[in-house]
Amino acid sequence: MAHSRSAFQQAQEAAITSNVHTTNALKRWSVGDRELPSIETIKHIHVYDFDNTLFASPLPNRQLWRSETIGQLQGQDVFVNGGWWHDARILASTGKGLEEEETRAWAGWWNEQIVELVQLSIEQNDALCVLLTGRAEGGFADLIKRIVKAKGLDFDLICLKPEVGPSNQRFASTMLYKQAFLADLIRTYREAEEFRIYEDRPNHVTGFREFLTNLNKGLLQDKSLNARKSIETEVIEVSERSTNLDPMAEIEEVQKMINEHNLAFRNGELGKKAKAWQIKRQFLYLGYLISPTDTDSLLALANLPPKADRDDNGTRRLGDNIMITPRPPLPPILKRCGGIGKTVRWRVTALGDLNSQLYAAQVEPANPAEDFITMNKPPAVILGLRGTSRPADVNRIGVWQPLPKDKQFEFDATVGEKVLFSIEQEYAPRHSQGPPMPNSGRGLKRPYNSETNMDEDFPALGAGASNNQPGQQHQNQASGQPAWGNRPQPQTRSFGNHSSNSNNSENRRPIPANSNNNNSQSARPPNNGPSQPRVPTGPSSNRGGASAARGGANRGGRRNGGRGGAKGYKDADAAASRPKGGSGGNGSGQFDSLTY
Repeated sequence: MAHSRSAFQQAQEAAITSNVHTTNALKRWSVGDRELPSIETIKHIHVYDFDNTLFASPLPNRQLWRSETIGQLQGQDVFVNGGWWHDARILASTGKGLEEEETRAWAGWWNEQIVELVQLSIEQNDALCVLLTGRAEGGFADLIKRIVKAKGLDFDLICLKPEVGPSNQRFASTMLYKQAFLADLIRTYREAEEFRIYEDRPNHVTGFREFLTNLNKGLLQDKSLNARKSIETEVIEVSERSTNLDPMAEIEEVQKMINEHNLAFRNGELGKKAKAWQIKRQFLYLGYLISPTDTDSLLALANLPPKADRDDNGTRRLGDNIMITPRPPLPPILKRCGGIGKTVRWRVTALGDLNSQLYAAQVEPANPAEDFITMNKPPAVILGLRGTSRPADVNRIGVWQPLPKDKQFEFDATVGEKVLFSIEQEYAPRHSQGPPMPNSGRGLKRPYNSETNMDEDFPALGAGASNNQPGQQHQNQASGQPAWGNRPQPQTRSFGNHSSNSNNSENRRPIPANSNNNNSQSARPPNNGPSQPRVPTGPSSNRGGASAARGGANRGGRRNGGRGGAKGYKDADAAASRPKGGSGGNGSGQFDSLTY
């Protein structure tokens, strides 16, 4: 018959199968040195994923990085070395570092339930125990072998993703690599009746289930002489255990990764679309920061699950601070709250919610004599937000439900800054060649101030770093140079021994030096050196209070007859610096929006 195969063809296919699917060929996938058991003795195959299934590998810290930066760190095409999952230094920094953790077998960093299953698989004589990970073989083979050896786990196969497969395959993704290996594994141990794989990532769980279903369909259709029969399969989804590095160690390792990338960028080793990167620091708020353990206890009071980004109904869980100010704090604020690191003990007294959109816990100092300062009145911890609610809406809660004495509890909170870091493109210095700054064609209403601006370089990188140091503008003013880099200087015109800083000096007549005119704009210093910045003197300089001194909402503080001072002090940190009795604002010197 046309579709029947001859005995010769069947024998040829069997020979090919015998040559390809052997234990010697399978061993080429492994970086381990164990001899594999014979094909006939294996009835069960157990495969374990490494990252966050067996071992609690650190993830990028969501409390440290902006959400878009989390994606950048884990992407393969952002950094020259492949990013978070391709840099062995990240994994080696787990806990207290490689040298110290190896002596204690990375205690506390394992999923002990999976460890017990691995040990049972190793002890089972008719089971093959396999460790499978998408980590690159070139960078991680030695490290992962050291980690599992320290724990005493003796796998039959330790498989990492090779640059080129045993049959010269190249893999576009981790899933394709794992599928190619698993197909070879199942066809080699053709007497095995059961296959199990443990995996934490939901998309990989789905991918493995589809792959194994299709593999069994192919096995059923295979009519060759040594065709493998179908196999019972199971994919077990393991709950991911989220762990993080020490924050300072994490930033240090990411900075090293960026430095290597930027060096390759400057040497022209990357493509035309490549970018240089830098770490940027964004201030979020100053507050009494609450520990994760106490956060979970607070969330439990409001029947909210332990902290995560969002739950199933869209509630964003918080509960990690008592807000002091959302602005970079000025010295009076820091002094009033006791400074960074000051710890205050608080007591939870009541619960409240706003239209089921905002959940909060009312608190008070455990010591009634404790000096404190908060943005909200009464002091509160925001526990959860839904929809478009904002933390400031907590002040709209009209009725608080007091907690019974047995439900009240105390916790410690420490004054600290909440900041987030991001990875952004590194441009040339502000006033050198490079992309224009936003709104550069319209000019800046206020010059950049590194002490109050919320976005700061952390730290400056390589040749792309700005040469301007903090306080440089003040040095320039003292030397008579422009205070803000390339900002145009005021036009100066000399009249004999006097000079005038004026925007319309062509039509202005010189005024003698001994004139009795009190107009501060007419006073001219002797022309015996570089022109100095004009500082208004006399009554007009106080119109607008602190707003005039700080370049507030009304420039010069004179346009609105003194109303600008109050207008610019709606923020808590600005209110703290208002001078008592000044002509701008109410002159009371109190914190308008703070409770203490």
